[in-house]
Amino acid sequence: MEACLGEELPAPCDLEESLRNGVLLAKLGHRFAPIAAVGLQFRHTDNINHWRVAMTTVGLPAIFHPETTDVYDKKNMPRAVYCIHALR
Repeated sequence: MEACLGEELPAPCDLEESLRNGVLLAKLGHRFAPIAAVGLQFRHTDNINHWRVAMTTVGLPAIFHPETTDVYDKKNMPRAVYCIHALR
């Protein structure tokens, strides 16, 4: 993610919490599908949803897509991380 985004990520122990607001995910989505994520929003769920739209835009199978609550409520963060890996 650091190489793709061109910025340093938080320490691994803080990464899950940093992903919750969706800003890093929206930036990542914008990197893969620039028209899918027009700009970062103030609502965390909007940022996560931009990322989800970008995944659909690049053709990532839906089986890899985490739900918004998986990220925002930390219900299934391993699925979100698995999805990030699948984007490579």
